[in-house]
Amino acid sequence: MYRGQMMDRHTMQMLDVDDNGEISREEFMHVHELIFDTADQNKDGKLEKSEMKKGSLPEMETG
Repeated sequence: MYRGQMMDRHTMQMLDVDDNGEISREEFMHVHELIFDTADQNKDGKLEKSEMKKGSLPEMETG
């Protein structure tokens, strides 16, 4: 998502873990930590160029 774009229903449901209609900082960060951990293939706590190649990061489906 980029500045000025609305969050679609699917993305909202994916991030709103407790289904209260709001996304807390914790919910937002949890999803992004999962994305980082998935991309960090060698589990060294850093993303290297080879780990950030197209297709290596999970894509968030929208709409």
